[in-house]
Amino acid sequence: MLAKKNLDDEIHNVLKNSTEEAVKMKDDIWNEIEKKTIALEKNKRKVKKWRKVSFFASIAASIGLIYVLATPTGHALMSNIKDLLVPEKTITEQLEGTDEKVDYSLDIKETKVID
Repeated sequence: MLAKKNLDDEIHNVLKNSTEEAVKMKDDIWNEIEKKTIALEKNKRKVKKWRKVSFFASIAASIGLIYVLATPTGHALMSNIKDLLVPEKTITEQLEGTDEKVDYSLDIKETKVID
């Protein structure tokens, strides 16, 4: 009976020592999971911050666009920008056997005949 009790105690001690390592490993795993979760939460905060910034930037751009389109100053600014960006080209056309030079631009209103 004493040998059986010693055997039971020995089995109990071996199991207890084996599970202590597993408990330590479990704690290490949970600590790593917690660290990664905190890192993910920080990234989510950064993304939310940039979403807010981009939202307010788009609102500011919309207000600026409304200003440009609604005021005389804005119209003048847009016409100056348009003049800078619209390419012009001189093309020689042959009409009824005579050559005529014509200045063309992307703006249909501004086609000029040069003699």
